[in-house]
Order: sequence, then structure tokens, then C-alpha cells
Amino acid sequence: MGIPVSSATAATEPPIGKTTFTVGTTSQVDSFNPLLGIESSATLVYDLMYDSLTQDSNKDLSLQPRLATSWSRSADGLTWTYHIRSGLKWSDGKPLTSKDVAYTLNRVISGGPAQANWGNFLTSVTKVTAPDEKTVLLHLDHPNATLPAIPIPIIPEHVWSHISDSQLTSFPNTPPNVVSSGPFRLVAGAAGSSTYQLEANPNYWGGRPKIDTLRFRVFKALDTEVQALVKGEIDFADGLSPLQVRALASRPGITGWPAIQSGVFDEIAFNTGSIDTKTGARIGDPNPAVLDPKFRYALNTAIDRAKIAKLAFMGGAKPATTVVTPDFSKFVWEPPRADAPRYDPAKAAELLTAAGYKRGHDGKLRLPNGAPMEPLRLIARPEDSSSLTTMELLKEWLGNLGIDSTVTSMDSTKLQNVILSGDYDIFEWGWSYAEDPDAMLIYFTCGQRGLLSDSWYCNSEYDKLYTAQKQQLDPAERSEQIKKMQAILYRDAPYLLTVYPMSEQAYRSDRFHGLNPKPMPNGSLLLDAASYLTVAPNVDAHGSAIALKGSSGSTENTNLIAIVGAGLAVLIAAGWAFARRRGKATAGDRE
Repeated sequence: MGIPVSSATAATEPPIGKTTFTVGTTSQVDSFNPLLGIESSATLVYDLMYDSLTQDSNKDLSLQPRLATSWSRSADGLTWTYHIRSGLKWSDGKPLTSKDVAYTLNRVISGGPAQANWGNFLTSVTKVTAPDEKTVLLHLDHPNATLPAIPIPIIPEHVWSHISDSQLTSFPNTPPNVVSSGPFRLVAGAAGSSTYQLEANPNYWGGRPKIDTLRFRVFKALDTEVQALVKGEIDFADGLSPLQVRALASRPGITGWPAIQSGVFDEIAFNTGSIDTKTGARIGDPNPAVLDPKFRYALNTAIDRAKIAKLAFMGGAKPATTVVTPDFSKFVWEPPRADAPRYDPAKAAELLTAAGYKRGHDGKLRLPNGAPMEPLRLIARPEDSSSLTTMELLKEWLGNLGIDSTVTSMDSTKLQNVILSGDYDIFEWGWSYAEDPDAMLIYFTCGQRGLLSDSWYCNSEYDKLYTAQKQQLDPAERSEQIKKMQAILYRDAPYLLTVYPMSEQAYRSDRFHGLNPKPMPNGSLLLDAASYLTVAPNVDAHGSAIALKGSSGSTENTNLIAIVGAGLAVLIAAGWAFARRRGKATAGDRE
């Protein structure tokens, strides 16, 4: 059922008598088109708007059904069979069948932007067929170790088959032309806008959400976001500092939630060799030093990760080592003690000298050929204060080594374009991913250059291991291959991992409940569609939703509250079966 709106860009006021839950964030949606967007804020919206075949459990991240109720693998690992729910419909009333699933997955494997964004989940899949309305078959030329997990948003064939890859960038997928199937429907908003709004899908197969309207407000400053939560203008605030959360938690009616994040890290990234992927010719203007893996590796001990955690993240982070985060413990590689990434500027200086980088008479470090080193360009992101602080600290540490540098800031969209142009040396950013480290590891393969690789890293030894682990069905052997890949990345240093950030959140517990962590018991709140399905308004003795003066929430009529309340236990139970789609390692997932 479509929901008419007056504008594609203006967030409309919810109808009187409806319950609205407003989320504050500092992250904009880069695209509402699920084949294009890569920001984590965008992938969350896709999860709210569209179903996927599978999802991971909110309880322990284990794989759970979503559109697919069950699946099986052939003995040789070359055929996967998925069984689809029956009686499903798109928001325009047309049936959602296995043909839509086959269309979506075939579009991903056929190439173009969809493959760049989601293709890592379908490696080795050559064709997807739909022998009947409830069955999907995946045909592979080699086994795929990450199947059966497929968190790709399923899109309607009758809409998207009329939009070619060349038309994708001009198809924003915004109201009133959105056809979706998920628990919420986008009714207002556009990429880059300061607000966007979704409404509950009353016919969702997993049960109607308990909130009628879900509104997102994008703030340019955390302080403004905090004040909005205090005033009751928003109900949930994300991306806060530990100090802000502690201060908010001391106020009546507000609950602070410092959480351990799964699959999340921040890094200092280098341009390791930007090229024209068609000709192989160099593009951009990276400093020669950052092209040298020995130079990059030497800086590993020039970075005081504990200081970054303390000053840039105000204590809300832990020093990081590799791109496979501690929660994926069976895959984690630890460097030998002698090579551990501890702060040791003297060792960094020794490694630079051994690599041919020596100080001149002016005290400045020179390139191995004796030429002066141009100042390194350090890029921070203004929407994240920790990013700028980290880059300022790096400038100080580089200066101690005789390396000049400059710090500039640019928004994420501009930075992505700069990365693709190759006109940069070093930037600070972060990633998150969910189902499997493969979702992150793929971005260091040579084939990702010019797509989602932001370091232009390429190593044939790494690529061979990546392919081997992807096809490896023996879990123990695959784990060893992934550890070898991490050792290569540590040595070549396209990234210098800085910290594993915690998630600092707060919400109006005087008005809403049902915000459950993922994973239990200490994970983040509101990571995915399943998390939003359990959010419900508190009610007073008369059965009316509790709202504050000036708040975003509004009183709902007694009868509707009673209906919502009656469905509480069922929907919470259903919520456990939902889960987060992909990590931003679709770049998924960029943080």
C-alpha cells in the first residue's frame, strides 16, 4: 500500500494520534538507492525498507531466516536451494515471489554498481533461477564459504528491470516512487537531506511495528543533538561521546548506553598506488613515501593508540591491531610480540632509517633518493570530531620524526571522490561489518581498486589467499588462511588500525522501551530493522502513550495502544528472528 506524500524532500508531519519515534544522528544517507549507497546510515534504511533472504540473530549474530524460511546445500557445494515465504506482497500490492529474488541476485552478479556493492556475498555464483514461486536455486562454479548468508536487499523486478545501470545514478528511489517490502516504508527524504521519514508497514509478514512513524534527524553537531534529546525533540541519540552519555544518564527519563560494537574499527589509511584500472597507468598525486610499504609499516609504532582512545574518543575505544575485530575470535591474527603495534617512536625512527629515510641538515626526513619529502596531506572528516583529533595527533607524531604534514577536513562524499581520483596521501575513517570478516577482507583485493578499495592496495599473494578462503569449506583451514591474510596486511600496512570504538548512545526511556542490544547483552541499540520492531511507546494508566511537552512523540488513541500492547510478546519473539543485514563492509558499511 503506497503512502502519498507532498514532496520527496520535505519530512511531513505525522498524522495526529500516531506515535512517532525520532532518531538523532550526525550521519547523512548518501543514497536511498540500495544498489548505490555505501554509508552505514544508508544500509540501515535499506534494512528497514527491504527484506533480504537471511539475517543474523540479535541474540548472538547466528544466521536466521528472513524471506527464506530454510535452505540447503548440495554435496559438492555447487548448488544452494532457498525456500521462500508465501503470500508476500510489495507495497504496491503486487506479489513478491522467488522471481524477484532471482532478478535481484542475477543483477548483482551481472556487474555494475550492484556487484560492487553486494557482489562479495555471491562470489562463485554464476546464475540464479526460480523454478517455482517459492524456490530459488543458486548455481556456483566453486564452493562459497560465506553462503548461505545473503543479506542483500531484495528489490521488485517490475520496477527495477526498467532502470538500467547507466540510469541508476539518476534514480534516487525516493517517494512517491518507492516500492518496498520491509517493516517500514520511506515516505519523505532525499539523499543528503537533514530529515527523512518512514512509516510502519501494517501488513509486514513479521508483524506490524509498534511505532507508526520513524523519523531521522541529521545534526551537524553532537551538542545540538544532545540538547534535542534533553528537550524531548528526539527520542534516541547515536554517535555520542562517553562524557555526553554519562551526563545524559544522570538526567531523569534518559538511559545512557555505552556499547561494545561488533565488527567496527577506525583506521589511518594510505594511498598505496592509485591507478587507472583500464590502463594500469598511475593516477593522482600521492606522496612517494606513502607508496612505500616500509615507510607505512614504520609508522605503525609512531602512533599512540591509547592516546587516540583517550583524547579522540574520550575513553570510548580500545587500541586496535587488525581488521578482523576481536568478536570474530576464531579468525583473529595477533602479531608476534616483537612486532606488536605498541607506541615506540624510537623504533619507528630506526625502521625509517633502515628503509633509507634519513634526516637532512634541516632535521627534516628525506626520501631514500635524497630528495626532500613534501608535507604529507592528512585528511579528517568534519562530521566526526574524533577524526580531526586523530589527524592532529598524527601530525604531532610525524613532526617528531622530521616529517611535515598538513591537516584538512572534508565531508565523506567529497572524500570518496578524492579517494577515487588518487589525489591524497592519508585519511582517517572507519568500517563496520557483520556476518563474516570476508565482507571486509574483499576490499583489499586487487579487483576492488576503482570500486570500494580506498587504499588502492594490491598484492597477488593476498589475492590467492582471499580466493582460497572463499572456496574453503573446512572451517579450521579457512581460519588459518584468513590469519595469513591479516599478517600480509599488517606487513604491507595499507591501513594502520587505530581503535575499536565503542558505541555511545542514549534514549528517552521515560517514553519508549524495547530497545534491545545486538548482540546480547552489551551490543549496540537500533542496528537493524529487527531492532526497531521491538521499540514501543510507554503508556500511562489510561493506556495513552506518554509524551513530553515539546517532544516528537505524540499521544496515540487508547484503542490503538491496546492493540499494540496485545501484540507485544509476539513481536518481541519475532524480533529475535530478525537481524542485521550486512556490515558496512559493504562498506557496508562506512561508519
